[in-house]
Amino acid sequence: MYRKFKADQIFTGYEFLQGNVLLIASETGEIIDLIDEAEAGEGIETFEGILSPGFINCHCHLELSHLRGFIPKGTGLVDFVFKVVTGRHFEEAEILSAIRIAEDE
Repeated sequence: MYRKFKADQIFTGYEFLQGNVLLIASETGEIIDLIDEAEAGEGIETFEGILSPGFINCHCHLELSHLRGFIPKGTGLVDFVFKVVTGRHFEEAEILSAIRIAEDE
């Protein structure tokens, strides 16, 4: 099952696409493809403005990259925040190293 999104423009990270281009996302939120509107069929959700698929919150993802594997997935926001607050026992060099690795990824 797909959700279909259309906006005035879609920014791919390299260019703005207009008009007949859609973002197709699965129920999990994974970006599947950009396709021509004529091929999309029904059920299109339309928005005014610009969609920018694929943006990553680098502030959090890089700053907390040293916690990768330390916090179990799927435990919810409260447990995640608790682990972030109580898990700040890493050396600065280890944190900076994890950030560099995450940037390369």
